[in-house]
Amino acid sequence: MRHPADGEAWKEFDRTFPVFAADPQNVRLGLATDGFNPSIDVYLRPLVDELKDLWTNGVRTYDKPTGKMFTLRAAVMWTVNDFSAYAIVSGWSTKGYMACPLCKENVTSGWHAGKVGYLGHRRWLPWDHEWREKDKEFDGNTEHRLRPREWSGDEILEQLNRLVFSPFGKTVTRTKPSTHLN
Repeated sequence: MRHPADGEAWKEFDRTFPVFAADPQNVRLGLATDGFNPSIDVYLRPLVDELKDLWTNGVRTYDKPTGKMFTLRAAVMWTVNDFSAYAIVSGWSTKGYMACPLCKENVTSGWHAGKVGYLGHRRWLPWDHEWREKDKEFDGNTEHRLRPREWSGDEILEQLNRLVFSPFGKTVTRTKPSTHLN
């Protein structure tokens, strides 16, 4: 891949949003959050609002070569961050027994050396991979389970729409329902 436009994500985005893709002046963005402190949400809220406006309405912009104004629209296609920033950016908790963002409800986690570890990722390997049969090198078990199902964007959006957010602040008590996975 020489350019992100060669990647499947870019091509799928173009198929899903052909009007956006047809205008070469529209911009695709990547958001890198490495190095932000834990109060990143204070900075992200206004950014999210501005990005939504750029997607929906765009902004009038001057094109120097043509001498004309045009409406610039933008979309965030990628985020680059470490695992702890992933929690802040996506809203997915990266702590505890249910923290694997790929396995979701089918997570295999356990307590090891004073920390929660996420096991069972050999499920993602091909059926005939030699590591699926190795037990002593991993957790003492061979791996014969199917890989976790992949969630569609609509299913994830439905989950996000069911979220109930607590008031912001240090003095607020937050409780999680016992059925809450993440």
